[in-house]
Amino acid sequence: MFSVGPGSVLRGPLENASADAVTPKLNCEFQGCPIELLQPPEDCNVNSSLSFTLQICQVDDILVEGLIVGSVVHFHRARTISVLSSGTISTSGMGCRGGVGQGKVLSNGPGSGGGHGGKGGVGCYNGSCIEGGISYGDADLPCELGSGSGNDSLAGASSGGGILGKLKSVVNC
Repeated sequence: MFSVGPGSVLRGPLENASADAVTPKLNCEFQGCPIELLQPPEDCNVNSSLSFTLQICQVDDILVEGLIVGSVVHFHRARTISVLSSGTISTSGMGCRGGVGQGKVLSNGPGSGGGHGGKGGVGCYNGSCIEGGISYGDADLPCELGSGSGNDSLAGASSGGGILGKLKSVVNC
């Protein structure tokens, strides 16, 4: 049994780590599923193309009453994952930082939303607009980091979503 208790936080990358440590090691413009998400290796410590932020593996039952958050959260060989009402598993805002990925930027700075599984939102400033980022990836099997919106050097830019992966399991909510 693996448990994240009430009020506990399991986070990767750390909030106060150096800039290099919090940069996801995935290529934010790579448009394909990392092989480890589709065909995980027998040894949970071996990753040839993907640097997992949080990998929880070979645990029969996972109970989440606190918070699990990361840019890549992967559950491998877990029989059940139970998230109680006090628990959360999130990759929101943990993908590519603003300005990285499929979002577009106007010459005067403001930008649009990134795309993934659907087109990103339009960005407008003083009557000038720019289309959102293109749709990319598979909406039914999203396995790339979400694109950031706009220009990272300006206020209002936001990071895309991360990756939450688990194949062939029962999820209880």
